[in-house]
Amino acid sequence: AIARANVVELERRHVDDLVEVERMKRAYVAGSGHDLRSPLTSLRAATRALPRAIDAQVQAQLLEVLARQVDRLAALTQALMDVDNASVSEVQLIGLPALVRLIALDAELAGRLVAVEAPERLDVLADAEGVRRMVSNLIDNAFTHGAPPVVIALSARNGRAVLSVPDHGPGVAPGEQDRVFEHASRGAWRANPGRGFGLAIVRSLAEACGGTAWYDAAPEGGARFSISLRMRDVTQQEAAWMHGQVC
Repeated sequence: AIARANVVELERRHVDDLVEVERMKRAYVAGSGHDLRSPLTSLRAATRALPRAIDAQVQAQLLEVLARQVDRLAALTQALMDVDNASVSEVQLIGLPALVRLIALDAELAGRLVAVEAPERLDVLADAEGVRRMVSNLIDNAFTHGAPPVVIALSARNGRAVLSVPDHGPGVAPGEQDRVFEHASRGAWRANPGRGFGLAIVRSLAEACGGTAWYDAAPEGGARFSISLRMRDVTQQEAAWMHGQVC
Protein backbone atom coordinates (compact mmCIF):
# COMPACT_ATOMS: atom_id res chain seq x y z
CA ALA A 1 0.00 0.00 0.00
CA ILE A 2 2.86 2.34 0.86
CA ALA A 3 4.63 1.56 -2.41
CA ARG A 4 1.45 2.23 -4.40
CA ALA A 5 0.93 5.51 -2.54
CA ASN A 6 4.48 6.56 -3.47
CA VAL A 7 3.83 5.76 -7.13
CA VAL A 8 0.61 7.78 -7.09
CA GLU A 9 2.41 10.70 -5.49
CA LEU A 10 5.17 10.59 -8.12
CA GLU A 11 2.59 10.50 -10.90
CA ARG A 12 0.76 13.46 -9.35
CA ARG A 13 3.98 15.46 -9.18
CA HIS A 14 4.73 14.58 -12.81
CA VAL A 15 1.31 15.83 -13.89
CA ASP A 16 1.81 19.03 -11.86
CA ASP A 17 5.17 19.56 -13.58
CA LEU A 18 3.59 19.10 -17.03
CA VAL A 19 0.82 21.57 -16.17
CA GLU A 20 3.36 24.15 -15.00
CA VAL A 21 5.48 23.73 -18.15
CA GLU A 22 2.36 24.22 -20.29
CA ARG A 23 1.43 27.33 -18.28
CA MET A 24 4.91 28.80 -18.79
CA LYS A 25 4.74 28.07 -22.53
CA ARG A 26 1.39 29.84 -22.82
CA ALA A 27 2.71 32.86 -20.92
CA TYR A 28 5.79 32.96 -23.13
CA VAL A 29 3.77 32.78 -26.33
CA ALA A 30 1.38 35.46 -25.09
CA GLY A 31 4.29 37.70 -24.15
CA SER A 32 6.00 37.21 -27.47
CA GLY A 33 2.74 38.05 -29.24
CA HIS A 34 2.74 41.33 -27.33
CA ASP A 35 6.29 41.98 -28.53
CA LEU A 36 5.21 41.61 -32.15
CA ARG A 37 3.20 44.82 -31.92
CA SER A 38 6.25 47.09 -31.71
CA PRO A 39 7.97 46.08 -34.98
CA LEU A 40 4.60 45.91 -36.73
CA THR A 41 3.86 49.49 -35.65
CA SER A 42 7.22 50.67 -37.01
CA LEU A 43 6.73 48.75 -40.26
CA ARG A 44 3.27 50.24 -40.76
CA ALA A 45 4.52 53.78 -40.13
CA ALA A 46 7.60 53.40 -42.35
CA THR A 47 5.70 51.86 -45.27
CA ARG A 48 3.13 54.66 -45.15
CA ALA A 49 5.80 57.37 -44.94
CA LEU A 50 8.09 55.98 -47.64
CA PRO A 51 5.94 56.92 -50.69
CA ARG A 52 5.71 60.50 -49.40
CA ALA A 53 9.43 60.87 -48.65
CA ILE A 54 11.22 63.11 -51.14
CA ASP A 55 14.55 63.61 -49.41
CA ALA A 56 17.02 60.82 -50.22
CA GLN A 57 18.36 60.72 -46.65
CA VAL A 58 14.87 60.28 -45.21
CA GLN A 59 14.19 57.50 -47.72
CA ALA A 60 17.39 55.75 -46.67
CA GLN A 61 16.42 56.01 -42.98
CA LEU A 62 13.00 54.57 -43.64
CA LEU A 63 14.48 51.68 -45.60
CA GLU A 64 16.85 50.99 -42.68
CA VAL A 65 13.87 50.94 -40.32
CA LEU A 66 12.08 48.46 -42.58
CA ALA A 67 15.13 46.20 -42.70
CA ARG A 68 15.65 46.30 -38.91
CA GLN A 69 12.03 45.60 -38.10
CA VAL A 70 11.82 42.72 -40.59
CA ASP A 71 14.87 41.23 -38.85
CA ARG A 72 13.14 41.72 -35.49
CA LEU A 73 10.01 39.95 -36.69
CA ALA A 74 12.13 37.08 -37.99
CA ALA A 75 13.89 36.80 -34.61
CA LEU A 76 10.62 36.88 -32.66
CA THR A 77 9.06 34.30 -34.97
CA GLN A 78 12.05 32.03 -34.48
CA ALA A 79 11.76 32.49 -30.72
CA LEU A 80 8.13 31.36 -30.86
CA MET A 81 9.15 28.30 -32.87
CA ASP A 82 11.90 27.56 -30.33
CA VAL A 83 9.64 27.89 -27.30
CA ASP A 84 10.95 24.58 -25.92
CA ASN A 85 14.54 25.83 -26.12
CA ALA A 86 15.65 27.86 -23.07
CA SER A 87 18.79 29.22 -24.76
CA VAL A 88 17.47 31.23 -27.68
CA SER A 89 19.61 34.38 -27.33
CA GLU A 90 23.23 35.32 -26.89
CA VAL A 91 24.58 37.40 -24.02
CA GLN A 92 27.42 39.63 -25.16
CA LEU A 93 29.06 43.00 -24.55
CA ILE A 94 26.84 45.78 -25.92
CA GLY A 95 27.31 49.53 -26.29
CA LEU A 96 24.05 50.57 -24.60
CA PRO A 97 23.84 54.27 -25.66
CA ALA A 98 24.20 53.49 -29.38
CA LEU A 99 21.57 50.74 -29.23
CA VAL A 100 19.13 52.93 -27.28
CA ARG A 101 19.53 55.82 -29.74
CA LEU A 102 18.74 53.42 -32.59
CA ILE A 103 15.59 52.25 -30.79
CA ALA A 104 14.58 55.89 -30.18
CA LEU A 105 15.06 56.65 -33.87
CA ASP A 106 12.75 53.78 -34.82
CA ALA A 107 10.18 55.11 -32.35
CA GLU A 108 10.45 58.62 -33.79
CA LEU A 109 9.91 57.39 -37.34
CA ALA A 110 6.81 55.58 -36.01
CA GLY A 111 5.49 58.91 -34.69
CA ARG A 112 6.72 58.67 -31.09
CA LEU A 113 9.32 61.28 -30.13
CA VAL A 114 11.68 59.94 -27.47
CA ALA A 115 14.61 61.92 -26.05
CA VAL A 116 17.78 60.11 -24.98
CA GLU A 117 20.02 61.26 -22.14
CA ALA A 118 23.11 59.08 -22.09
CA PRO A 119 26.86 59.16 -21.58
CA GLU A 120 29.06 58.67 -24.60
CA ARG A 121 29.86 55.11 -23.56
CA LEU A 122 28.21 52.59 -21.28
CA ASP A 123 28.87 48.91 -21.98
CA VAL A 124 26.64 46.17 -20.58
CA LEU A 125 26.60 42.38 -20.71
CA ALA A 126 23.23 41.48 -22.21
CA ASP A 127 21.46 40.28 -25.34
CA ALA A 128 20.87 43.01 -27.92
CA GLU A 129 17.42 41.74 -28.93
CA GLY A 130 16.48 41.33 -25.27
CA VAL A 131 17.46 44.95 -24.57
CA ARG A 132 15.52 46.07 -27.64
CA ARG A 133 12.44 44.23 -26.41
CA MET A 134 12.73 45.76 -22.95
CA VAL A 135 13.21 49.33 -24.18
CA SER A 136 10.49 49.02 -26.82
CA ASN A 137 8.04 47.78 -24.21
CA LEU A 138 8.94 50.62 -21.85
CA ILE A 139 8.43 53.16 -24.65
CA ASP A 140 5.12 51.55 -25.57
CA ASN A 141 4.04 51.61 -21.92
CA ALA A 142 4.99 55.30 -21.55
CA PHE A 143 2.96 56.38 -24.58
CA THR A 144 0.03 54.03 -23.94
CA HIS A 145 -0.45 54.59 -20.21
CA GLY A 146 1.58 57.76 -19.58
CA ALA A 147 2.04 60.97 -21.52
CA PRO A 148 4.87 62.74 -23.37
CA PRO A 149 7.48 64.02 -23.18
CA VAL A 150 9.14 60.62 -22.80
CA VAL A 151 12.84 60.30 -22.03
CA ILE A 152 15.25 57.35 -21.89
CA ALA A 153 17.94 58.14 -19.32
CA LEU A 154 21.09 56.03 -18.97
CA SER A 155 23.52 56.16 -16.06
CA ALA A 156 26.00 54.05 -14.09
CA ARG A 157 25.03 53.45 -10.48
CA ASN A 158 26.73 51.20 -7.92
CA GLY A 159 28.48 49.16 -10.61
CA ARG A 160 25.31 48.70 -12.65
CA ALA A 161 23.98 50.34 -15.77
CA VAL A 162 20.56 51.85 -15.08
CA LEU A 163 18.06 52.63 -17.86
CA SER A 164 15.03 54.68 -16.82
CA VAL A 165 11.98 55.78 -18.81
CA PRO A 166 9.99 58.55 -17.06
CA ASP A 167 6.78 59.98 -18.48
CA HIS A 168 4.33 62.73 -17.54
CA GLY A 169 1.19 60.66 -17.11
CA PRO A 170 -0.88 59.95 -13.98
CA GLY A 171 1.65 57.56 -12.47
CA VAL A 172 0.79 54.37 -10.60
CA ALA A 173 -1.55 54.23 -7.60
CA PRO A 174 0.22 53.10 -4.38
CA GLY A 175 -1.86 49.94 -4.15
CA GLU A 176 -0.93 48.91 -7.69
CA GLN A 177 2.83 49.41 -7.60
CA ASP A 178 3.65 45.85 -6.54
CA ARG A 179 1.41 44.37 -9.26
CA VAL A 180 2.38 46.28 -12.40
CA PHE A 181 5.07 43.74 -13.34
CA GLU A 182 2.73 40.77 -13.08
CA HIS A 183 1.45 39.03 -16.23
CA ALA A 184 -1.92 40.37 -17.41
CA SER A 185 -1.92 43.11 -14.76
CA ARG A 186 -4.12 46.00 -15.85
CA GLY A 187 -4.46 48.11 -12.74
CA ALA A 188 -6.75 51.06 -12.13
CA TRP A 189 -3.90 53.39 -13.08
CA ARG A 190 -4.13 52.24 -16.71
CA ALA A 191 -6.57 54.53 -18.50
CA ASN A 192 -5.95 52.77 -21.83
CA PRO A 193 -6.62 49.13 -22.73
CA GLY A 194 -3.85 46.55 -22.95
CA ARG A 195 -3.13 42.90 -22.37
CA GLY A 196 -0.76 43.73 -19.50
CA PHE A 197 2.21 41.66 -20.66
CA GLY A 198 4.68 44.45 -21.49
CA LEU A 199 6.05 45.19 -18.03
CA ALA A 200 6.08 41.51 -17.08
CA ILE A 201 8.23 40.87 -20.15
CA VAL A 202 10.54 43.71 -19.13
CA ARG A 203 11.14 42.30 -15.67
CA SER A 204 11.58 38.70 -16.92
CA LEU A 205 14.16 39.77 -19.52
CA ALA A 206 16.00 42.02 -17.07
CA GLU A 207 16.28 39.21 -14.52
CA ALA A 208 17.41 36.77 -17.22
CA CYS A 209 20.21 39.23 -18.01
CA GLY A 210 21.28 39.29 -14.34
CA GLY A 211 19.50 42.56 -13.57
CA THR A 212 16.09 43.67 -12.36
CA ALA A 213 13.25 46.09 -13.08
CA TRP A 214 11.34 48.42 -10.78
CA TYR A 215 8.94 51.36 -10.57
CA ASP A 216 9.15 54.68 -8.77
CA ALA A 217 7.44 58.02 -9.24
CA ALA A 218 9.09 60.40 -11.69
CA PRO A 219 10.54 63.54 -10.01
CA GLU A 220 8.26 65.85 -12.03
CA GLY A 221 5.21 63.62 -11.71
CA GLY A 222 4.18 60.61 -13.69
CA ALA A 223 5.63 57.12 -13.77
CA ARG A 224 9.25 56.06 -14.06
CA PHE A 225 10.13 52.49 -14.92
CA SER A 226 13.76 51.41 -14.67
CA ILE A 227 15.93 48.40 -15.37
CA SER A 228 19.45 47.61 -14.26
CA LEU A 229 21.95 45.59 -16.29
CA ARG A 230 25.37 44.17 -15.54
CA MET A 231 28.27 46.25 -16.73
CA ARG A 232 31.37 44.79 -18.34
CA ASP A 233 33.24 44.08 -15.09
CA VAL A 234 31.68 40.66 -14.48
CA THR A 235 33.60 37.49 -13.79
CA GLN A 236 34.10 34.84 -16.45
CA GLN A 237 32.07 32.43 -14.36
CA GLU A 238 29.12 34.86 -14.23
CA ALA A 239 29.38 35.46 -17.97
CA ALA A 240 29.37 31.70 -18.66
CA TRP A 241 26.30 31.25 -16.44
CA MET A 242 24.44 34.13 -18.11
CA HIS A 243 25.26 32.82 -21.60
CA GLY A 244 22.90 29.94 -21.01
CA GLN A 245 19.96 32.10 -19.89
CA VAL A 246 17.02 33.36 -21.92
CA CYS A 247 17.58 37.09 -22.32
